Amino acid sequence: MLLCIDAYQWPELSEATQVSILDHELTHLELVTDSEGTVKLDDYERPKLKIRLHDWQCGWFADVAKRHGVASIECQQAHDLVTERPEFLPGISVSAAKRKAG
Repeated sequence: MLLCIDAYQWPELSEATQVSILDHELTHLELVTDSEGTVKLDDYERPKLKIRLHDWQCGWFADVAKRHGVASIECQQAHDLVTERPEFLPGISVSAAKRKAG
């Protein structure tokens, strides 16, 4: 796996954001194990890795959300995420999300 970093934007990010991005990308790596939980190795005795997909994948268009509001899948998914899984969005409250959407 090759991790490319945007040399133009990277220095502008806070250290906390940089650490978060690196953590995000490294979390894509998952050890391959057998049915007993033993890590499988490749021909060179290195641990085998596979790519872990995102837990959530959202494709949203801000323009669609603006044009169609709560009827848009963008707003519906955002609402569901904020109200049903708030633990994924620390620091964002349901009331703040409603104020922003209203």
